[in-house]
Amino acid sequence: IEDNTMTLRALAVYLDMSETMIDKTVRSLVESGLITKTKFNRQNIYKVHFEAVMKHPDIQHLLGAINLPKPIVDENEVF
Repeated sequence: IEDNTMTLRALAVYLDMSETMIDKTVRSLVESGLITKTKFNRQNIYKVHFEAVMKHPDIQHLLGAINLPKPIVDENEVF
């Protein structure tokens, strides 16, 4: 999902999941340092830390299992 203005409610509808599940997942990602939540006016903007994601043990295991080269990521890209 590349729209960084999408609300959690819109994300829940888009993914056909409950808002509670989306909220818990986003909170968990923020707490683990994989994404950053920034308040802008009345809206939250989320930024993915691709380097942290790619260093995560589960992602490393997945990349090793499917034997794909590690992609080059742009740390400044927001979603």
